[in-house]
Amino acid sequence: MKRPLRGWRLLLFARCEHASLAESDEWDGPVSRDRWWAARLHRLVCGPCRHEHRGMRWLRRLLDEAPEHVCGEHGSEPALSDEAAERLRRRLRETVHQDDS
Repeated sequence: MKRPLRGWRLLLFARCEHASLAESDEWDGPVSRDRWWAARLHRLVCGPCRHEHRGMRWLRRLLDEAPEHVCGEHGSEPALSDEAAERLRRRLRETVHQDDS
């Protein structure tokens, strides 16, 4: 299993997968300052990641404006059980880690 990049190495060598993971993890809560900067610096030089970031911002805005019956009772959070949300997170992470191999 690959170890995640740390510190300045993270800032200098962030790949699309790391930037995308940091972006999606921000939906769940704050990420480390290193990951935050790495994702933003990566987007400065990577057009596809900038495009994905704009799409994620658009999606977040869309979900914030969605009626409650679409999103559930917690505003922008989807109406998933905690178990279903955890299964989905685990499956997404497994898929990303398989792509790294």
